[in-house]
Amino acid sequence: MGLALDQQLQTLDQARLQLAAWETRQQQQNRAARLAALQMRLDADLTLSGPSLQRLHADLEARGHLWLGTRDRDLALARDPFEVKLQGPLSEGEGRFALKGLSLALLSLLTPVPETLRGYLGVEGRYRLGGQRPELAMELSLDQAQLGERGLRLERGGLSLGDRGLTLDLSLKAAGTSGSLDLTGLLPLEADSEELKLRLASRGDGLGFLSDLAGPGLRWHGGDVAVQLLMRGSLRDPIANGFLRVRNGAYDLAGQSLREVQATVLFDPDTGETRAMRTKEDAHDYRYFPDPDLMPLEIDEAWIDRVKAALPELPAAMQARFVSQYGLSAYDASTIT
Repeated sequence: MGLALDQQLQTLDQARLQLAAWETRQQQQNRAARLAALQMRLDADLTLSGPSLQRLHADLEARGHLWLGTRDRDLALARDPFEVKLQGPLSEGEGRFALKGLSLALLSLLTPVPETLRGYLGVEGRYRLGGQRPELAMELSLDQAQLGERGLRLERGGLSLGDRGLTLDLSLKAAGTSGSLDLTGLLPLEADSEELKLRLASRGDGLGFLSDLAGPGLRWHGGDVAVQLLMRGSLRDPIANGFLRVRNGAYDLAGQSLREVQATVLFDPDTGETRAMRTKEDAHDYRYFPDPDLMPLEIDEAWIDRVKAALPELPAAMQARFVSQYGLSAYDASTIT
């Protein structure tokens, strides 16, 4: 006797879960094998100076290559070598460091990333030794970065490490978009610290480049997507909540054309699932109608010009002026504005 329909569906769901778990294990094993095959050659010029071993000062310049060694051939992760520079003390005091030309292909050995991600990562920063914990402040940058055919750049790449933890101020923007994907907040060093506070957010078309990851089955043609994911609490017991809102969305999904999509999706932290609220597609879904008691509001251009002239200097203009006039880094200028 065959199984009932609900039993067949349960069996199918269990098979899908088992397949997903098997694929995850395979990916982890493949990454571990590739990481074990990683090889590096480093040519370094190091000068140490100072009155004692406790007060040594280092001046380092190095160039290196990374590749994967296989039985058949070696696979280079980048065509050009990466460069490392460090100038500063080894025990107490302040110093500077820089990394240039580190291939983004290295990320595929550590975490799942799209195979179409290409380009190079750069880092410039300073450090301080001698306190309770080392302090770091750095600015990340991307060079020739692409996801598929779409270019990527970091609008902001600030990272700093202090006594409280790792502070992030990152903003990623894709070519051809006006919006960005932002990650800001504090990641504490102690697992039980209640200072965890992370915010992942985007508005407008900032997430449009992610449709390239879905392949030909999904195409983004337009619309605004607002997403916000908040995490707080501690690393041991994080609390997450967030939402995703679509306005005037236009997509091709699995051969079907979707236009004027209006929807809000909430994230349920208790179950780790998303839940769609009522989808709205047209004006009548919102019950829009003209209010006969409201007179038209007309604002003349002269009044708009007076308001614009009275506005103080905006943060973006102030940041650009601090960089050009005072020689501040983009990260420092954005911090104080």
